[in-house]
Amino acid sequence: MPERALSPASTEPSDPLNQFGRAVLTTDHRVVSGLYVLVLIAFVVVRSRTRRKPTLLDAIRVVLALVTLTSGVIVICVFLLTKPPAVEALSSDVLSLVGLLTVIVTFGFGGRELMASFFPPGSASPEQGPAKEPGSGT
Repeated sequence: MPERALSPASTEPSDPLNQFGRAVLTTDHRVVSGLYVLVLIAFVVVRSRTRRKPTLLDAIRVVLALVTLTSGVIVICVFLLTKPPAVEALSSDVLSLVGLLTVIVTFGFGGRELMASFFPPGSASPEQGPAKEPGSGT
């Protein structure tokens, strides 16, 4: 049986995961930015009522965590949900940002875990002597 050439309409499967992934990837950036602002406001309100007042560094951490989570969602949508992978749905800026964050998070987490495996936080180096118990006073 001869193979048929794929038309542009047939290259996008109509399964629900593919449609969901493409819908997420085409979400307006203003909507995402609005969600960031709402989460940041919620963070400030909750943190002000339960603990000490949040600092600027705390707010920056929340925003960076949101950007990291968003890049994770983009990677999931591009490579897991859409068939074929919908790399063309990303602008060059978003593609660069996701690539950079993926490298930073991967090497940051992997490097930290590797260092913790070789040098556990509770172990003492031979020059320091045995680790002291907290509260032992000696």
